[in-house]
Amino acid sequence: MLDILKSGAYGSVATRRVDRVGEPALRSFLARKFYQVINKISDADIVDGARDFRLMRREMADAIVSIIFIGGIQLFCQGIMGQYIAKTYLEAKKRPHFIVAETNAEDVEKVK
Repeated sequence: MLDILKSGAYGSVATRRVDRVGEPALRSFLARKFYQVINKISDADIVDGARDFRLMRREMADAIVSIIFIGGIQLFCQGIMGQYIAKTYLEAKKRPHFIVAETNAEDVEKVK
């Protein structure tokens, strides 16, 4: 695998598990079911045990990190816009920030 990656022909090299020897039975069962569900809900045919391990060239790893970072910035900006829109919505309703259940207005009038 490392020789193939070092040859420069590919940007990443993935592996596939042939068997699940030494793995707990529950984990093996859930892993098989995961691949079955993914194959039913998508058009891509993913073989059981595919890509449990991957080697990548540095450029490819940097590109993936950059994409994830940009996605994080987008989510952060959406959160800020959501807060702004929520405050604008609440302000546009012109409701009081609190509701007074009882007052002592009579006592205040007596003092004046």
